[in-house]
Amino acid sequence: MNILEIQAGDSLLECVCNVIHAAHEAEYRRSGLKINTSSITSEVLERQLDEHHGICVAAVEDHNIVGTLSMMDECSDHWYLKGLEAGIIKYVAVVPETQQKGVASALLGHAKGRFSSGHPRGVLTVSTDERNKSALHLYRKNGFIPIDVTRGRKAQSCAVRLAYWPQGNPHSHVRIRLWLMRRRALCAVKSIIGY
Repeated sequence: MNILEIQAGDSLLECVCNVIHAAHEAEYRRSGLKINTSSITSEVLERQLDEHHGICVAAVEDHNIVGTLSMMDECSDHWYLKGLEAGIIKYVAVVPETQQKGVASALLGHAKGRFSSGHPRGVLTVSTDERNKSALHLYRKNGFIPIDVTRGRKAQSCAVRLAYWPQGNPHSHVRIRLWLMRRRALCAVKSIIGY
């Protein structure tokens, strides 16, 4: 398996969108967890990558994209991220035939390494639905820790936000701000996935 970085304007963005749609449709069939990806088009993805200085990371096997994620700079107004160089991972997707084979972990590892080299004192975040237990397990296994839980407008579920610090732990000026948020998030995640 090879890892490619795809920039805004690359013709492969259409293939990336197809992988996102296929993976999320398979997740819906498997778990009933509906993830609306209809608004994710190559044009939307290209605009987001361009506006937020982002890249797509794609796993390629036998000349086919089998997994992808997007990583972008985050301009966060969250009080617990103020003053930090922040990045966000979005659209993590692996085609059903290659799931549970380390593709997502390889993509996350590449994204973490790429982010760490440019932002050694920053924080990389990702969010997922509380009901997506496989994603929560994947992110925890790859060094992300829960820092926030927010209830959606329709109050049907919560979004769990997880963070990765390249140097292992939040920096001292952030630790106090995160302590309450992390405690709240950990309690919620433990009740969700049984940690």
